[in-house]
Amino acid sequence: MQDVTTSLRDALAAGATDPGVARAIAPGTPRGRPLRSLRRQRGWPAWAILTAQIGILVGVLGLWELAATSGWIDSFFWSQPSAIFHTMTIFFAGGDAWTDIGFTFRSTVLGFLIGTIAGSLLGLSF
Repeated sequence: MQDVTTSLRDALAAGATDPGVARAIAPGTPRGRPLRSLRRQRGWPAWAILTAQIGILVGVLGLWELAATSGWIDSFFWSQPSAIFHTMTIFFAGGDAWTDIGFTFRSTVLGFLIGTIAGSLLGLSF
């Protein structure tokens, strides 16, 4: 442990400004010679990733709407994004959505608890 700390201190004193290079110097190697330096990969900026994701979503929804409207796909089976949005608006405005969401949430939590307890008891019994 002391050798690694000494090598790191020596590397920084010798002018290594990159902490990754300074950490790569192993004890017992000549001073200032890194074992190897890995390239740093530059990622996309966050705004570019978000813009691309939104563009893909809008493109897929637009293509879906166009395909359903022009008859390329059967709108009975695949519907249309605009029809789904309209139905969802009515569902939330009528107040039925919150009742159904509450029931589904309670059922999910209760099922998880019952399954966890039953599985744990069965597993422990073996």
